Amino acid sequence: MIFRGIEGIEELNDGKPRKIKSIKSKFSFVIDEDTSTYGKYIRNGICIEKKVPKVISYSTFEKNLIEPIIDENIQCENIPTILSLIYATQKYFNEKKSLSDLNSEEQSKLFMMMQRLLMKKIKKKIKVLMMKMKNLMKN
Repeated sequence: MIFRGIEGIEELNDGKPRKIKSIKSKFSFVIDEDTSTYGKYIRNGICIEKKVPKVISYSTFEKNLIEPIIDENIQCENIPTILSLIYATQKYFNEKKSLSDLNSEEQSKLFMMMQRLLMKKIKKKIKVLMMKMKNLMKN
């Protein structure tokens, strides 16, 4: 929230957004700030809801392939195949700039060969991941 026109607690009229800590009632809330050294509220003032952008960072596809976020709801036995198919699809698309030619037998064989090579390449890493996931599911 951004506050304006408050008489008494001028410190809040600086235009800086304040985070709401809790809502007490329909017209009352507590801000997440120590106001004990501020002046005493007299009257007036408005508050304006201010949406503050939240920075979200993502890791690369390659990093997620090697070190995926582990979710205990995923069925472990399909993960290696799913990961290698996704990675092969992305790699194929990056090389060919299209997926439409996968309808041909020749291109489909090329794609499956890429997938198998990727599967071999990441097999050891996937085994470690599978062990971690199985241990998580036991807990």
